[in-house]
Formats: sequence, structure tokens, C-alpha cells
Amino acid sequence: MPTFCYACETKLSDEDHATFDDPCPKCGNTATVSYPQGQEFAMRAGGIAVTSKPHGGGKWVTQKVYHSRYQKDEEKHFIQRVIDRASDNYAERIINTETGEVVREVHEALSDHQDRGSAKKKE
Repeated sequence: MPTFCYACETKLSDEDHATFDDPCPKCGNTATVSYPQGQEFAMRAGGIAVTSKPHGGGKWVTQKVYHSRYQKDEEKHFIQRVIDRASDNYAERIINTETGEVVREVHEALSDHQDRGSAKKKE
């Protein structure tokens, strides 16, 4: 089975689960995935979301990795997002899967992350 970049779908090797020391030459992502020939990206799941909550309550950390279509122009994007309430950190990286271009990369304090997504001001 060939090995692909998980973010931009670039074919990296004809070998099954080949290991790479360098990031993808197209987008810089380090995650890879292997699919049977002819089934390449039809088998992709919706994504992965992991939330870590301290026992007994408290501030949590969420990490999401998924593929999406941008509503305005139907471009396919790969999205990596970390929301860390415990450390007041927000990180997001969006890659255009067609070109490998990093469309958006943000690393900021979560308390400064406003006016985007569900934090938009209501009209």
C-alpha cells in the first residue's frame, strides 16, 4: 500500500507505512497514512478529536485534526487545532490540500482569541 501525507494527500512512497525523517515536502506536515491501491482517500474518517479533562473538574485541553471543505469556495483543507484552557493557549494550522499552502497558522493566548468561530460578536 502506498504511503501519503495525511494533510495534503501527497504520495510519499509506494511502501506500506514507510517511515520518514523529514516532513512532507509539499506542506510540512509529519503525519502519514497508508491506503490500499484504488481506495486512497475514500476511506478517510471525519477526523480525530481528543479532549483531556482533569479528574474532578477544571480546565480542559482539546485537540482536533480533520479534513474540511471551505464553505465560500469549496476548497479542501486539513485542519489541526489545539484549545488548551489549562495553559491559556490556542493553536491552529490550516493547509490547502490541493496546493499544500499553509492558509492560516495561529499561535496565541486563548484569552486573546476572539471574533472568530463561535466567539464572533452577535449582530
